[in-house]
Amino acid sequence: MAVVAVGDLAAWALVVVSAGLVVATIFYTVNTRRQVEEMRAARELATAPNVIAYLHVDHRAIAGIAIKNIGNGIARDIKIHIEPDLQTSKDFDPMKMSIFENGIDALVPGQEILAFLDVTNAYFKQELPVRYDTTIDFSGGINDKKYRNHCVVDFQAYKGLMETPLKTVHELVKAVEEVGKKIG
Repeated sequence: MAVVAVGDLAAWALVVVSAGLVVATIFYTVNTRRQVEEMRAARELATAPNVIAYLHVDHRAIAGIAIKNIGNGIARDIKIHIEPDLQTSKDFDPMKMSIFENGIDALVPGQEILAFLDVTNAYFKQELPVRYDTTIDFSGGINDKKYRNHCVVDFQAYKGLMETPLKTVHELVKAVEEVGKKIG
């Protein structure tokens, strides 16, 4: 049986404890770095813009392209590219609209621009494209990062819908006048 000195055991114990501390320090360093990266990503996401394009159709079946910032930060230098070029049954070229030719300087969170195009029934009678692939380039966020979104503007879901007649204030006034004549 070998005799081990107390000093040797203490030295080995110190080596083992030191090695354990080195491993723990490496573990905590790696974990802290990962947490810092996650916090940066969360902060970037919390301040990032997010610009989308979609088909907006109102209650009268008037269709248009909506460009909206659904993100949390200001979107800047917005450029919109649409394939194929937008078409309409009306006598104008929608691609000549400023938002498509020159872009949009900025959109704050929640801001939306509507570019009205056509009445859906008239649009479908002309047999125009029902799908437009849209690419939106913009920048914003903490580091003024560049972003690109791809959206599909799809008319197909609105094919066959009818216009909804809308009563205006003028028609209400006429109805009240009629009631007044009958009563009075």
